[in-house]
Amino acid sequence: MRVVDFSSTCLLSFDSLQSSHPKLFVSIVAWYRLTEHFIFWQVMYQIDQY
Repeated sequence: MRVVDFSSTCLLSFDSLQSSHPKLFVSIVAWYRLTEHFIFWQVMYQIDQY
């Protein structure tokens, strides 16, 4: 549940970032794309551990 709240908060702040700081937004998206795969596997691994 907390993760969903966090995601929607991120999306809202992303929307405001995109309109006010487009370059910053682009770099954050690029960083997210790079780390997304790693974070996904870390989470899957931790779920496996329980």
